[in-house]
Amino acid sequence: MFSVLWKYFLVGIIASELAPRLKAREALILLLFGLAVLISDLGWPDIDPAAKLGLSAAHPEGQTIGLALACGLILVALPSLPKVGAALNVLPLRILGVISYSVYITQFFYIQANFPEIELFKQAGTQQMYQHFLTVRSFPAWYMPFLFFPGLLFWGAISFLLIESPGMRLGKWIIDRGRTVPDGLRAPAE
Repeated sequence: MFSVLWKYFLVGIIASELAPRLKAREALILLLFGLAVLISDLGWPDIDPAAKLGLSAAHPEGQTIGLALACGLILVALPSLPKVGAALNVLPLRILGVISYSVYITQFFYIQANFPEIELFKQAGTQQMYQHFLTVRSFPAWYMPFLFFPGLLFWGAISFLLIESPGMRLGKWIIDRGRTVPDGLRAPAE
C-alpha cells in the first residue's frame, strides 16, 4: 500500500517546505493554476496529463498524478493567502482539520466494515481491488453523502477523542515532566 501512497506524502512534504517561501502574488498564481489542474483532472479525464504521458495505462495509480499535483499547488499557496485562509477558517472545516488524522487512520476499518467482501488490506491500490470494486453491489445515491461520510467523520471524531487526544496529552505530559526534573536528578550526559 505504501507504494501507492508515497507520492501523496511526498507532495505534502514538498508543499510544507515551499509554502513559507512564497509571496502573496506567487501564491495566488499557484492557487489558480492548482485549481485549474484540479478542475481539468476531475472534470475532463480525456485531457488528463497523466494519461497523455502514458502513465495511466501502464500504472493505474498514475491516474491520480494530476490530482496530487493540483493538491500540492493548492497546499503550497494557501498559507500565503490570508483572505482564503480566513474563508476556510469556519467551524466545520476547523473541526475536520483537527480530526483529519483520526479520519485517515479509521477510514480503512470503516470501509472494511461497510464493504466486508473487499479484502482491503491485502489489495489496497491494486488492479485486483479496482476489478473487485466493479463487482460490488451499488448502494443508493443517498448512501454516501448521508450515511457513509457522516459515519466516517463520526468514527474519526470518536477515535480522536478516545485515542489521539489522550495520546497527545500524554506525550505533552512526558515532555513537560522531562523539562521539570531538577538538574541533580538527571542522568549525566555522556
